[in-house]
Amino acid sequence: CDLMSSLWWPEATVDVGVYEGNALDYSVFITTPNERLKRSHHAVSNPVFQISGNRARGQVYINAASTMVEADNEIEALVGGRYVDEYECRDGVWKFLFRGFVIDWAYSFNSTDVWAADLMAFFKYQGKPGAADFGQQFLAGA
Repeated sequence: CDLMSSLWWPEATVDVGVYEGNALDYSVFITTPNERLKRSHHAVSNPVFQISGNRARGQVYINAASTMVEADNEIEALVGGRYVDEYECRDGVWKFLFRGFVIDWAYSFNSTDVWAADLMAFFKYQGKPGAADFGQQFLAGA
């Protein structure tokens, strides 16, 4: 939460569908564990920036995949869209003033929760939660 909070100017705002309001409060909201969220993956790409002095606007494409737990059912959600951002540079430091989300497409369907076990077996390193994950261990020098 602290790292994410460091990205925003104090008066920054966010409007991303699931949240609208102060960006610092959003940092707490989005980094707090959610019992309904079994797994989630977000990938951003193709950033475009328009810089004018100490202000800038940008757009970044996003693809997200999530598994949500709803009652006795799990729902897979795939979403594509764009973050639209406004930035400001103060004393040589760039931070967000605004982040919005434009949804371009979305799919949802009941989860089969069937993993491609035969394909996964080829890989020595498989993703795991938290400190058990090889990527986390690798970055920590373990």
